[in-house]
Amino acid sequence: MARIINNGYFNKVAINTDIQHRNDSDKKKSEINFEDILDSEKKLKFSAHAQKRMESRNITINSEEMKKIEESVVKLRNKGCQDSVILSKDRAYVVSIKNNTVVTVVDESSLKDSIFTNIDSMTLV
Repeated sequence: MARIINNGYFNKVAINTDIQHRNDSDKKKSEINFEDILDSEKKLKFSAHAQKRMESRNITINSEEMKKIEESVVKLRNKGCQDSVILSKDRAYVVSIKNNTVVTVVDESSLKDSIFTNIDSMTLV
């Protein structure tokens, strides 16, 4: 159904007020779900280098720490940060905020002599 209004610029404008709803079952399987894309972009990735460092240093991340890191990335992104160090009690994560990727992980024994360059921010978790 169309409704005709006077918007001040044109004498009469027809606006289609019919809203058609589609069932999810009607969607084609090949359609891309925008929410799925956003969810996949939110997930923090680990670079190949970070994965090698974690393996060689026998570093594992539990779900609680992962959640804290992801929350920190969101806060850093909201502040406009691009490359950050996230410090936990026994390790450091160098994170590319703009790419949503952990670049490297440094354990407690290696932190003492570490110098982090090309970062614009740091936070504690």
